[in-house]
Amino acid sequence: MTALRKDLIREIKNSKNRFLSIAILIALAVAFLSGLKATAPDMKNTGDEYLDKQQLMDIQVLSTLGLTKGDIKALGAQANIERAVGAYCIDAWAGDLVAKAYSITDGMNLLTVTSGRMPESSDECIVDKNLLEKMKISVGDSITIDPSDDYEDCLTHKNFTIVGTAVSPYYISVERGSASIGSGNVRAYVYLPEGAFDLDYYTVAYAKVKGAQELTAFTDEYDDYIDDVMDSLKDFGDRRAKLRYDDIIDEAQGKIDDAQKELDDKEKEADEKLSDAEQELKDARRKLDKGWREYRDGKKELEESLPKLCDAECELADARQELIEGEQEYQKGLDEYNSSYAQYAENKRKMDESYAELSAAQQQLDAAKKIPGQIDQLNGAISALEAQKDSLDSNDPEQAAQIEAIAARITELSQQKAHLEGLIMSDAEIAAAQAKIDAGMAEYNAGKQELDAAKAQLDAAKKKLDEGYEELQDGKRKYREGVEELQDGWKKYYEGIDELPKAYKKLKDGERTQSPGMKYKHYAPSKPLKLVGGAESDRLKFFRKAQETEACLIICYDEQAPLLHGGKVITIGAGYDLETQMHRIFAALRESDDIPADVIYANLPDTEGLGLALYNRLIRAAAHTVIRL
Repeated sequence: MTALRKDLIREIKNSKNRFLSIAILIALAVAFLSGLKATAPDMKNTGDEYLDKQQLMDIQVLSTLGLTKGDIKALGAQANIERAVGAYCIDAWAGDLVAKAYSITDGMNLLTVTSGRMPESSDECIVDKNLLEKMKISVGDSITIDPSDDYEDCLTHKNFTIVGTAVSPYYISVERGSASIGSGNVRAYVYLPEGAFDLDYYTVAYAKVKGAQELTAFTDEYDDYIDDVMDSLKDFGDRRAKLRYDDIIDEAQGKIDDAQKELDDKEKEADEKLSDAEQELKDARRKLDKGWREYRDGKKELEESLPKLCDAECELADARQELIEGEQEYQKGLDEYNSSYAQYAENKRKMDESYAELSAAQQQLDAAKKIPGQIDQLNGAISALEAQKDSLDSNDPEQAAQIEAIAARITELSQQKAHLEGLIMSDAEIAAAQAKIDAGMAEYNAGKQELDAAKAQLDAAKKKLDEGYEELQDGKRKYREGVEELQDGWKKYYEGIDELPKAYKKLKDGERTQSPGMKYKHYAPSKPLKLVGGAESDRLKFFRKAQETEACLIICYDEQAPLLHGGKVITIGAGYDLETQMHRIFAALRESDDIPADVIYANLPDTEGLGLALYNRLIRAAAHTVIRL
């Protein structure tokens, strides 16, 4: 041992660098191994804390028949299950990408919002960040979610507004799983509010296992525990699957039974109608006989109405000429009245001006007559002021001011007196002016009497004109009524002329349907009948285009008619009212023979319930010609 130790020490001394390198490598390996041993538990613990925080389910339950609320409730009531929730998960196209569309669950599989917010309405969504990057869109943009064929109509909306991005605990790696559409690989995920889905059942159920949260995920202990719980649920799953299967079978059988009962009822109804048909044929014979009588009576009435219409037209022509002459006479009288009234108005204006001048002259003359009296009044006032002035003491300051004021007033009154003295007229001047005014007033009064007499004549003429106008308007009204009555008469006459051959043809056709074994004409319209199947919107588009490009007749539902371009349309009842359609369809086909058209288009009925009977009648009438959109 001593020699070995010496050799070892000697070897280390001779290769000191190599020894240090080996020692360092061994130390690094030990440190790396120790780090790995310590990191694995830490990573598992971190992942477990994250999954516990996000309430990731422990068990996912799938069923090809779907899961009902009863299934979810029963699952949650199992001994080892803490909580269970139903959810929706479908494969869908998100734009051009294959995606998983999930419903947002309450309290399980919680999302971590990385930008934006959670959806608040059924037309909003939150998406995988990868989806935004791959489609080169942003939060706030819209995206089209198109489910696979298995769930074609499962969403309440097609377009959704992206309100944020989120991380799902369901996906802890870059892989997004597989899908049943496209390439088979899921490229992203989309989360929608539960209200965005329109399904009668859940597609998936999530469950939390009692006691599982105390265990660490990704460990054998956790996996074994969950496997044991799943094993204990196998019998439960088999029972629920059988119940679900039986429910679906019972529902389907119920529909079959209802359909069979409806068919039996319709067969019974058909038998009853067949027995009634014989009576209807007898009644039809009586109606035909009555129709022939009405036809002959109508023809005779039309023949007799022609001379009457011609006489009425001549009378209206005479009435029109009288109206023209009356209009001319009225207009002539109106022109004369307007001319006379304008002359009257001019004369009245001149008379009014003359009266105003005479009135002003009389006022001036009356004022001149009052001047002497006014001068006397001024003299008295001046005398009184001078007496008051003389009684005051000029040496008294207060009285001296009064004296000045009185003196100023005396001066003012003296000026007024001088002015009035300049306006004094002599008695002769006053008499001459008054005589002139009186002569002018006498002339005015005479002219006024003449004007009043002219006004009375004008009023009488106007009254006569108004009466003539009323008579003229009454004549025009009666003429218009006569024209309308004549037009209506001619319209009825020509309608009757047009209807006579149609009525004759219908009566002859009615005669033929009375023959035993004769096929009802209802099934064979004179023009080609084509039935149009497909979605409601597609059928409306087809009908509108046909109206623009073809000489066609449309047999449609009541609610379709306002959406068409007008044209030739016959309605047979509301789209849902199959009973009314059954009653109207034959009458519509008969009516179509009288409407000019190259082709007839009609809706293809459903082949369920009463719709099947309607379908059978129309398909024969159309010679099995169907256009499927």
